[in-house]
Amino acid sequence: MNPVQHRILFVEDSADVLQSLRLFCSIKLPNVLADFEVCPRAALMKLAETHYSLVISDEDLGGTMPGHMLLKHLKQLSPNTQRMMLTAFSNLDEMKSVAKLNGISYVLGKPFKQEELLSIIERSLQTYELKVASN
Repeated sequence: MNPVQHRILFVEDSADVLQSLRLFCSIKLPNVLADFEVCPRAALMKLAETHYSLVISDEDLGGTMPGHMLLKHLKQLSPNTQRMMLTAFSNLDEMKSVAKLNGISYVLGKPFKQEELLSIIERSLQTYELKVASN
């Protein structure tokens, strides 16, 4: 049996954070295809064309569309795709409540530890595989 080829989309409007995520993926996730977007509308277009195992979005995307709304749209487009939100908001409990209401599996506060992000990504990809296998 061939291993599942996972694809992840990161949506982040900060160029510095996006560059860090690119480097993180190249080192920690060399067998995963990773795409990166700065704009939620561009991300929605990608989501309509490409299937992702996991989408990770910042909550604050520069005022155009909050990350939780982007991830809510994604849930309608692709129910099996796992969803994760990054946030620098100080009230992490409030963000977790927003995430729960919108079907987002994980919320990770910024700044985050790379190993914590890696662990959540690995769990999300395993959950995705289980969901796909059960359908």
